[in-house]
Amino acid sequence: MLDLGLKPNLWNEVLSSCILALNQIPSHQSKKCPYELFKNSTIPLDFFKPMGNPVAVLSNQRKYKLEPRGNFGRLIGLNAELKSYRVKLDDGKIVNSKSVKFLDFDTKDSVMPDYGRQKTPLTLENL
Repeated sequence: MLDLGLKPNLWNEVLSSCILALNQIPSHQSKKCPYELFKNSTIPLDFFKPMGNPVAVLSNQRKYKLEPRGNFGRLIGLNAELKSYRVKLDDGKIVNSKSVKFLDFDTKDSVMPDYGRQKTPLTLENL
């Protein structure tokens, strides 16, 4: 959770989202997922997003032209009953919202560590 940028006091939010995700796995006996057996409905898989993902919560209130249209925060959980996302805003408030834009940053240019190769020591000749 600390790697996600979330404080340990939000463990219950992350745990409930993990349980919701686990309840989407079908059982071998009934071929239906436990959530579907209890609620008679399913949750689409594209509803699930990574916890700690930066998001923008869009506000439904009328704003002036140059005012911000929403707030930034981090995804901390899912609300299956409302089919909405739980977001911790940058000011510390936790809100439920369906109007969420996910700020998935491009990772194409990021450098992944290469654990397979042995690195040569950096010397003046190698430069």
